[in-house]
Amino acid sequence: LYFTAFIPLKYSSYLRDAELATSWDGWLASADSALSRPVYFGGENAVFLAQQLVRFDKAGQVSNNPKIEKIALKIAGVLNAYSQKYPHNLAYPTWLGQIYLVLGENFSTEYFKQAEAIFQNALNISPNKQETMILLARTYLLENNPEKALVLQKKAVEVAPDVAESHWFLGLTLVASGDRKAGLGEIEKALELGYSLTKDSKLYILDLY
Repeated sequence: LYFTAFIPLKYSSYLRDAELATSWDGWLASADSALSRPVYFGGENAVFLAQQLVRFDKAGQVSNNPKIEKIALKIAGVLNAYSQKYPHNLAYPTWLGQIYLVLGENFSTEYFKQAEAIFQNALNISPNKQETMILLARTYLLENNPEKALVLQKKAVEVAPDVAESHWFLGLTLVASGDRKAGLGEIEKALELGYSLTKDSKLYILDLY
């Protein structure tokens, strides 16, 4: 009962505490506790925490705090272990790569190389997975390599032309490559397909026009 019921419940409660945390200190402490002991759902723990950290980053809430970097690397370590253990489960490398993108944007651009290698390996396993193409293309953009990003984004549209996100990201990549007119065309196509804009993305489009 202790190992199969109490311990899982205890470490699940840490995840719940992380979800309800109202400060970085609270989230970091709960995340650290959730990862402090190997449990049979450790991979899912790490995915859950990675999703939260990526969400914080998209909201512009991640700062250059060494404590955040330490927890991010701890999450990455668990995800990497599960990626090795289950090499055909793409959930682990998908979130592992995104953790390295967060680290690269906020701490050191050296992390981008790790993200690139992870996404490339995932794409080798599943060559037509659109999400991986978009993430790898984003990595290339962050590495200031829009040409490589453009090849992938075009392929993502070819794979799933009715998906709004593929046109949105192709549009962003075209703009980054210097082709604003074609980029706006793809952005408009994304909107026609129902892409939902945030306040920041609305301001971005207005700026392009």
